[in-house]
Amino acid sequence: MFRSFASLFATVPLCAVLATAGLGCARTSPEPSEDEITERVHQRVEMVLDRIEATDDQRQRLAPLEDRLVEQISALRAGATEAHELAAELWLSDDPDPAQAHALVDQRLDVARDAAHELTDLVLDLHQVLTPEQRQAVLERIRERRSHFGARLQVR
Repeated sequence: MFRSFASLFATVPLCAVLATAGLGCARTSPEPSEDEITERVHQRVEMVLDRIEATDDQRQRLAPLEDRLVEQISALRAGATEAHELAAELWLSDDPDPAQAHALVDQRLDVARDAAHELTDLVLDLHQVLTPEQRQAVLERIRERRSHFGARLQVR
């Protein structure tokens, strides 16, 4: 048991750095374009709105939130290619500069933090538009998804 925790805690910092820098994520398909991301977000938002039986008025009020969500996704993606390239350079360097590596992590975390705050505001705005019954339906769907993926992600 102790070895499992020790192993986990030993790998978490490395994984965090690699994932933040982008080296820990390999894609098997090309990066989606901005238009493809916009379309995917729209499809998923429409699916949720259909599921909770949103009214036409609610859909109109939520349209700007969808646009803000796409903006946040774009903000998270901005600079990622350059960060990946810098991380790769540091990794391949014979003597990587620790200050540069930490600055890269800090910069990407700042981007993620800003996006997380904006997304929190977006969720709070969403809360104001939905009825209590609709919020309950959304929560139930979130719980379903968490239990589905949580079973697959358990650390043993």
